Amino acid sequence: MKRKIFSILIIVLLLVLTGFGGLMLYRTIQKQSQPPVSMIIASDVHYLSPEYRGKYFKEPASYFDGKLTHYSPEYFDAFLSEVIKKKPEVLLISGDITLNGSRKSHEEVTAKLKEVQNLGIQVLVIPGNHDVLSTAGDYNPEEPIVVEGTSSETFMELYEDFGPAQALSRDAQTFSYVYEANPFLRILMLDTNCLGKGMVQDDTLLWIEKQLQDAKLAGADVIAVSHQNLYAHSKLLYFGYQLYNYEELLALYEKYNVKLNLSGHIHVQSIVSEETTPGTTIPEIAVGSLAVCGTPYGEITYDGGSIAYQTAKTDVSSYALKQGWTDENLLNFNEYSYWYFEEVGRLQTISGYEESTLSSEEIQLLADTFAKINSAYFVGEHIDTDTLKDGIALWDMQKDGFFYNYIQSMLDENAVDNQNLELRFN
Repeated sequence: MKRKIFSILIIVLLLVLTGFGGLMLYRTIQKQSQPPVSMIIASDVHYLSPEYRGKYFKEPASYFDGKLTHYSPEYFDAFLSEVIKKKPEVLLISGDITLNGSRKSHEEVTAKLKEVQNLGIQVLVIPGNHDVLSTAGDYNPEEPIVVEGTSSETFMELYEDFGPAQALSRDAQTFSYVYEANPFLRILMLDTNCLGKGMVQDDTLLWIEKQLQDAKLAGADVIAVSHQNLYAHSKLLYFGYQLYNYEELLALYEKYNVKLNLSGHIHVQSIVSEETTPGTTIPEIAVGSLAVCGTPYGEITYDGGSIAYQTAKTDVSSYALKQGWTDENLLNFNEYSYWYFEEVGRLQTISGYEESTLSSEEIQLLADTFAKINSAYFVGEHIDTDTLKDGIALWDMQKDGFFYNYIQSMLDENAVDNQNLELRFN
């Protein structure tokens, strides 16, 4: 009798295990039989309404870390033109949509995004630290004047149709929401700026865990998007860039096996893909700013068993030619954007060493070398150390100061591929 009962229990256990395994196999087959989801992501657009960028704007623009905001309407239109041509399922914008949060700039952006969404491309946005509760300015007068900015509430109203209205779930406190791209992929759009810049609120953390639990029960993968970074992408540039309570968020992502985090904010195209705890990797791609040299963005494909990411550059010049624009900077924008970004770096270096005992030729060599290394670093390109060897040798002799340490940190990361990532998880 005991042997019979034991045999029955074994059969029941095998049936349960077979049924569970069969269910998992069925879900995997279903997931991978779905059409791939294509996405494009841009970050840190720093759009400024043309009405606010008078001739006075060119001077303060040179202090904006090489941002090309004085051409932001043009490069943003060129970017959206490429998005429409490539027609991804989803367009992601991970914050700092505007330069300083002026309401007029936001209104112009939402009008442009509406045109994209009307063509069948779902637009998903989150706010950056520049988008809400910032001092908005008009640069037309000889001295800038303050104009109407954007509160958290106003931002939520203006961008309601770009994510929250289509959301599977919305956070009650912030602009955070979950979008279901297909039955097996959910995109967690995380607002870290409307209520306290650079952090995730406690109530939002509870909401996030509930969303990750629901995704797990549904057998859905999760890609998360934030403005500030989950990791420190630079040895020197991390305070104010990395989320202040990143440990709590990372613990949740590890617990529920979030596949990838996408962010921006630091303006550097950078990929961190290392084990956070033994056997666990939550990669993060910090997408380079659309406002810097090369006007970069990212292309993503999810196919149920893998995620592929690669960077692309906006072809502003071709768009300018089609529009009949005559501005030589726009017609040669890729070259101009690198020159402009590098020129800001040169001027900063020369200013930092003007009291040194180095000759003007040596300072110029330092400045040129810094500019080239910095521009390659920001767009995630390989730094050509052979071409720059004389300048690097001169920098090696400096041995102290921010510029020296910054250059060393950039060179230390030169072996990493920051433009491409492929993840396989099934």
